[in-house]
Amino acid sequence: MSKTLIDDPPPGGEPRPTIVDDPYQPPAADPAYAPRSTVLDAPEGAPPEPAATPPSGPKPPSKRGRLGCAIAAIVLTLAALVGGGLWLYFGVIHYEPVARRHIPGNANMAARLDAVGVATFAPVRKHLWPLLDAAPGGKTRKSRLEDAGISPTDIREILVASTDATSWVVLLGGRIDKGRAVTGIEKVIREEGWPGWRRDGEVLVGPGGVTIGQAEDGTLLLGTDTSIVRASLNASDDWKRIGLPEGGEMTFVVTREAWDGVGGEIGGLLTGGRGLFRRAGRTTGAFTLGDTPRIAMKITPASGETAAALAGDLQGILSGLKIVTLLLPDQMGEKRALQSAVVSAAADGADLQATWPLDGLDQACQRLAASLKTFTGP
Repeated sequence: MSKTLIDDPPPGGEPRPTIVDDPYQPPAADPAYAPRSTVLDAPEGAPPEPAATPPSGPKPPSKRGRLGCAIAAIVLTLAALVGGGLWLYFGVIHYEPVARRHIPGNANMAARLDAVGVATFAPVRKHLWPLLDAAPGGKTRKSRLEDAGISPTDIREILVASTDATSWVVLLGGRIDKGRAVTGIEKVIREEGWPGWRRDGEVLVGPGGVTIGQAEDGTLLLGTDTSIVRASLNASDDWKRIGLPEGGEMTFVVTREAWDGVGGEIGGLLTGGRGLFRRAGRTTGAFTLGDTPRIAMKITPASGETAAALAGDLQGILSGLKIVTLLLPDQMGEKRALQSAVVSAAADGADLQATWPLDGLDQACQRLAASLKTFTGP
């Protein structure tokens, strides 16, 4: 076989060219046209050029730097949380009690009510809240009071005080606009046509001498007469003398002077009355609301008296009251409360525990609502 890619020619024929025998041959490479390097040769003896390195970004922070950034972020976050919490607490939630500073200096009885606890009590919601929803003239009374700077939901504390068991003042404290209440309520009176009300200087006077005023710190005052309201307008620290207990939905205190006054009038009408009013010192108590309201009170003995003798006198009075009330109608559940009362002697005084029927307090709130309507109209 031929060593070419073309078979041998036929006999007598011309040989055909092969790849090897192809007459065209490419010219030899010319050294002058050899490819040249694009990089200039370094001069002889020069040091070699350093290899190029890729550009680098900013160096990552060190371990200490990362720790500092984390601490700064935590501090800023905590500062924001604390600042927001302080604003919410002092600007929205927190209320500094000021109403107690308007308890009359010569008060001998006082009670403190937690506004939220009282407002959510079922009989109050049923009978008293509708007075705010009344809309004489097409606008609710609640809206009119809010226009006067008094939002019922912003009332935080309610105090009741008396100097002689005949003159009483109710003190309302909370986020009440200062200096607007009297003028605002006067406008409500005109718009709703409350009968028998008039402006008397800095206060409003209604039927029977009932008076409304406002102290400089915003406390709203409602009294049975003008004199006790005017006497309570100025703030003082006299409330510390009476020692009104804190905490709970309702607490109260009765001083030794109050027992003396009551004893002089009715002490002789009740069995053990003279002894109790002579032996009784300061009395404190609490009223717990809810489905089963309860009252608890402690009477401390006066100087030189014993708790056992005081408890005996108290038990004698309760026995007499139970007999007397048998002939009287049960107005607010007081007869059943007396029947449930239990007296015991303790080391520091005489204790009394009783359960007040819920339906009795419901009747009391209903009566209170009816009384308020006589001052405000339908």
